[in-house]
Amino acid sequence: MSIQTNALALHEILLSISDSLNKAQIQLRNMPAYDEYGRPNTIYQLPYLDFNLEVISEFAAPAGTSPAMKSAQLAQVATGNFLKFVPFAATDYSKLSKNKITSVISGRFIAVLPNDGLQQVYMSCQATLLKETTTSVTYQVIVRLRNATSDPLDGQRVEVNFDRQNSDSINGSAVADPVFTSQKDGFTGIAGTPGEFVTTVILNAADYQAGKTFIFVANSGTVFSSAGISRPN
Repeated sequence: MSIQTNALALHEILLSISDSLNKAQIQLRNMPAYDEYGRPNTIYQLPYLDFNLEVISEFAAPAGTSPAMKSAQLAQVATGNFLKFVPFAATDYSKLSKNKITSVISGRFIAVLPNDGLQQVYMSCQATLLKETTTSVTYQVIVRLRNATSDPLDGQRVEVNFDRQNSDSINGSAVADPVFTSQKDGFTGIAGTPGEFVTTVILNAADYQAGKTFIFVANSGTVFSSAGISRPN
């Protein structure tokens, strides 16, 4: 008789529950918006799902096994990443020593609406030439935030960074680091124009004159936008 070892991992159980919950929500979301008479259908959203998992593990060993050996076996199971269950054949149950471990795990899956239920935020990033000399080139990077109705959003934190990896990839070689002459992070609407954040950078004149491209990335939370600066043809 062959012995087969089965592994029961907690993360597999949780992933299975979350996958089933996600499939149920997708099916509810894909219901027709109108019935056959043109009336709006009710749209359902699963707010949360409470769950309780009770895992009972029973280990059996011959009655003659020493207490020290049984303790070592339990310690080895407890410190592992998962529990292993090994079925075995036994004809005389009176000669077995049994140990049982019961674990109860409770939790809740909570539905989180995109953007915390608020309107979608849209970002644009634009670069404007301010001054060009033989030694330096100064650009102004303007970041604008709007909501779904095109209203400017003030008081939103914005950060602008030089994208070294994409800049070098586009140019095929490294470019000199730009120098920020004003704060590269702050809040929209501070400079006076609603929904805007403005910063200023100085580019290396030699790289700029050689036609190389400088990529800048702006972000506000999980919203990103980018702008590329290169010498006009």
